[in-house]
Amino acid sequence: MTKLENWRIKRLMSIQDLADISGINRATISRIERGVSQPFGKTLGKLSQALNVEPVDLIDRPDNEEIAAANKAFAAAKNQPEYDIDEVFADFELVKAG
Repeated sequence: MTKLENWRIKRLMSIQDLADISGINRATISRIERGVSQPFGKTLGKLSQALNVEPVDLIDRPDNEEIAAANKAFAAAKNQPEYDIDEVFADFELVKAG
């Protein structure tokens, strides 16, 4: 369960309720709740305001084990003469900032 979905359920809101209050499209909210995308910028602001939480409360982050594994993979790869950073992180489901 994503943080957005968790807060929405705590507030006893449906996706449609949140869409109506925030002005964010239901499909966008659904994509965020499925973990397909992360809320940023105005979308993040509108959702956090509608749920009466801080924006940071809606951002899902990798847990410490995922971060440690990614750091270990990067450290091992950067010692190689030639490495492709996308290949190094292919096994990790980390969201890259656009």
